[in-house]
Amino acid sequence: MPRLAKIATVCLPLIALAGTPAWSGETEAPTNAFITLPEIRTAIVDSGSVEGVITVKLAIKPAKPDGSEGLVARLPSIRTTALSAVLEFARLRASAYRPVNSELLRAQVSNALRKADPGIGQVLVLELGAYPT
Repeated sequence: MPRLAKIATVCLPLIALAGTPAWSGETEAPTNAFITLPEIRTAIVDSGSVEGVITVKLAIKPAKPDGSEGLVARLPSIRTTALSAVLEFARLRASAYRPVNSELLRAQVSNALRKADPGIGQVLVLELGAYPT
């Protein structure tokens, strides 16, 4: 398999699932609740070869107290934006053999998400890991 095709198959997201709201058991969304996104997994590519995998689990909070329902409706596009920000971070700043700078990742993902959707107030990194392949 050509190297570019191998990298492309690893980098493509498997399934873009909608996020699970933190209040999923209730009928009505509480105001200002965090909404968790499904885990994002993407390849760490260095010098044209796949070095490892970075995994990230994020939570977002609406900018306005009554903005939870609007964010839930836009979760597929929010997840797509988060995935592209994590891909960019993995390409430029991640290594499977060094600790991942969670604060820098949070800042980059937060900036990308707020630029794409002004309804997002706060972004939290819940889980983060980098593993060699």
